[in-house]
Amino acid sequence: MSSDPRVQHESVYRAANESIQRSRYSPADALLGFLCECSDLDCATDLELTLGEYRTVRLGDRHFAVAAGHEQVAIESVVDEFDRYTVVAKRAGA
Repeated sequence: MSSDPRVQHESVYRAANESIQRSRYSPADALLGFLCECSDLDCATDLELTLGEYRTVRLGDRHFAVAAGHEQVAIESVVDEFDRYTVVAKRAGA
């Protein structure tokens, strides 16, 4: 794991979200709470996604679900934007 605290923060929140989604059963269209996977160490923003939406985000190894406005243009690109969340992709080496 990287020594950069921002990368560690993202990795911990991503692992937490993956653990949460594996243990849930819900209707396909139910909105569930997930943690924002941005690199802001002080972020405590919750996101609402369906399990299907979160699983789609996770199809990309470098993709993260973040709150709107939490993207870091220096290290990632916006892949898609929705009303409830934004999907970003980490650039290689970031």
